[in-house]
Amino acid sequence: MEELKTTKEGLEPEEQLVQNASEAVEPQDDKEPLKESLESMNREELVNYFKRVMDTHPILEVNRHLYDVHDRYSRLTTQYNEELKAKFIADGGEEKDFKGVEDYAQTTMSTLYGEFKHKRTVEQTAQEKIRQNNLQLKSDPEFSVLFSEFVVADSLVSDTKIIGNV
Repeated sequence: MEELKTTKEGLEPEEQLVQNASEAVEPQDDKEPLKESLESMNREELVNYFKRVMDTHPILEVNRHLYDVHDRYSRLTTQYNEELKAKFIADGGEEKDFKGVEDYAQTTMSTLYGEFKHKRTVEQTAQEKIRQNNLQLKSDPEFSVLFSEFVVADSLVSDTKIIGNV
């Protein structure tokens, strides 16, 4: 079995990820930027894609998609570790002595995933604060009166649209 490498010859891991970021598939349509095939990406491309999506899209809008990217990355890492483990055992190593891969891509993805979870929590907290403020505003008696006046005025406008210009 050929030895698996996570870096290109002559490049530091950081340089490789930066180079891969420019090689990663760019979204083709601004309206549907998340239709890229995760199945065709390798571990390094997934790390770069995760970072790019996290930096360019609102977290709560791409929440599910980033979980999918992380899931795909985890599956590839598990597969990669299983291949390394099989090679390690074939070379005479003990299974209990095997330690999984801990490369630059792994540490970068772990860091990015932590940042993602933090940003998601901050956004969710902000959304909840807005909801609470809206509920408090709705329970204000003065607001209720103003809102009912608005509804009446809006229905009058709707009635004039039905009649048309005179």
